[in-house]
Amino acid sequence: MSVDTQFHSLIFNSTGNVFYLPFGNILTTMFANFIHHSSTDGSTCIEEHRQIYSAIMAGNSDKARLASSTHLQAVKSKLPI
Repeated sequence: MSVDTQFHSLIFNSTGNVFYLPFGNILTTMFANFIHHSSTDGSTCIEEHRQIYSAIMAGNSDKARLASSTHLQAVKSKLPI
């Protein structure tokens, strides 16, 4: 499992969302495929991840949501159609 996949998996599992947790393995596989198709030359989007991490650690859900949305918008253009 790549560091990028571990980052996303850690966030996902840390939510404690009882609806999503049973689907952890499926979602981790989806994350891995998404990351594989959206990364460029092994890029792990360090700055975007740092912004998400910092917002989460600060307990600022609005900022974390915005940073996550910004990150997803930036990588969606890299996905195959």
